[in-house]
Amino acid sequence: MQNKISGIFMGSWLLCSAAAVLAEPLPAIKLAAVPYALNSENLTTNAQLEKERLTITARKGTDFFISPDGAQVFTNTPKVYFEPKGDFAFSAQVSGKFTHAYDGGALYVYVDATHWAKLLFEQFDSGTNGIGTLVTKGVSDDAHHGEYKSDTAYLKITRQGSIFSFFWPPDGKQWASVRRFGMDATQPVKVGFSVQSPTSVSTSVVFSDLQFKE
Repeated sequence: MQNKISGIFMGSWLLCSAAAVLAEPLPAIKLAAVPYALNSENLTTNAQLEKERLTITARKGTDFFISPDGAQVFTNTPKVYFEPKGDFAFSAQVSGKFTHAYDGGALYVYVDATHWAKLLFEQFDSGTNGIGTLVTKGVSDDAHHGEYKSDTAYLKITRQGSIFSFFWPPDGKQWASVRRFGMDATQPVKVGFSVQSPTSVSTSVVFSDLQFKE
């Protein structure tokens, strides 16, 4: 049986300034793998949960990025997140039919508006899918970590104190570290799912096979 989040939550985005964000609790959605309440930001269409497969759809013009010179700020991607209390390991299978450059789905960790990071499965501007990371400390520092000719990929984030690590399995079996970075957080961080569609009319991404450990 399909369980949909009721209501429509409108977000907004601004170019060259901080984006407004509308956060809403999601009492209708519970993930068996995650022992925390879920919240959302910028959901402009219903998220859907069916058999522990969470589908989030992003509309055109959505992105999660601060340009290296700080002139462009995009934080309007639809997100579903929770707030673990301490160290954790969190992974998911991320699947999508991407049609334009930078369509993608991510796992992300968020401390505040200028300190956050994402591990992204996306379409590169070459037209091939691949893995990207982006670490934001005031501005965003992004990197590509190789092409992956598939419509699905596994992603994992871990936290140990102030150290966060991103992993994915290039061979589909063994986790490989792609990025490790420090980020101070005195309060619980937000951890969750984000979908972006900078130029496509819309992009839908399915997050499944969720695993969470503390």
